[in-house]
Amino acid sequence: MTRRGEHGFTLIELLVVIAIIALLVGILLPALGKARLAAQMARSLANLRSMAMMNATYAGDHNGMLVNPFYTPMSITPVVPWYEIVTPGTENRPGGPLHWPFDDANHLTEMFSMRAGSLLALDHSAGLQSLAQVAPMDTTLVARNAQFNAGINGQTNQFAGNDYSSIIYDGSYWFSPTLWLAPALYKSATFPGIQPGDRPRYSRANRIDDITTPSAKVIAWERFDFTKRQRAAGTAGSPFSRRSSGFPNWNNPDADARFVLSDASCSTVKMSQLYALAAAPATQDVFTPSGNWDISRNILARWSMENDDLQSGDPSGPTGPGGPFPAFFWATRHGIQGRDINR
Repeated sequence: MTRRGEHGFTLIELLVVIAIIALLVGILLPALGKARLAAQMARSLANLRSMAMMNATYAGDHNGMLVNPFYTPMSITPVVPWYEIVTPGTENRPGGPLHWPFDDANHLTEMFSMRAGSLLALDHSAGLQSLAQVAPMDTTLVARNAQFNAGINGQTNQFAGNDYSSIIYDGSYWFSPTLWLAPALYKSATFPGIQPGDRPRYSRANRIDDITTPSAKVIAWERFDFTKRQRAAGTAGSPFSRRSSGFPNWNNPDADARFVLSDASCSTVKMSQLYALAAAPATQDVFTPSGNWDISRNILARWSMENDDLQSGDPSGPTGPGGPFPAFFWATRHGIQGRDINR
């Protein structure tokens, strides 16, 4: 017996349903992506505040000194040069302490910028790889730190034989080297470089009281503008002559840089505004940083950062030259006594 009134979907009806579902997915996915990014950005902002509070607590525990593991009396660890950090807990190790060397050519101690958050977290009993030092949208960094840990666990890479307490981790929030280097290093628009014998001139125990404009001095910042996927990739003199895909460096003229100030307040600045201030005769001396951020690919490779898509002006980089752009925040003009933003 044949049952009447029952039939399946026709091909046209099925295609219409599929089209409606595809349309809804196309509408919802961008909204979900924006909501997810907003949540990640809020978490990152909270991390930035945590970094500032940790630095303030560090200062309270070290007689007002800003984060600075390099400035110790030479008599305490005579076998360790001033640009190396004694690994915490190994000070009395038989045969001498372990240490982390920051002896990059012409940039002694500066690469500690990316790892200051790790040391501050350890100082606050959170461990060297606290999540507070990592922006959740910084997927490259998250993957690299996970690889470090896998190498330690499996004893399969350059970290074989180490443990978690012997690796100082890279972070998404970079601290200004002006916190531990002397203002004399930043007195001109040309960065003179740092040599092994420069401790008397450039190594300094900067303190909170040395900051003359707390509402304008950047302590730490997000290394990328994670809200954008395109960036200027020309030279410092002509940054918009070409473009490339990728997050803009914090100092890229396309970036909206997020940072925390020495008064522990967080804010954002359009870097194009700082470029304009650095170009204006009335404000050049205040806002032109000392040199460009020109960390070579060789130095980045030493710290496993050569594939992070950073713009350093190195033509061998994966996305072309992309700079070098002015070292805003990194090399504040007049150092700890200078101003990073127009407040």
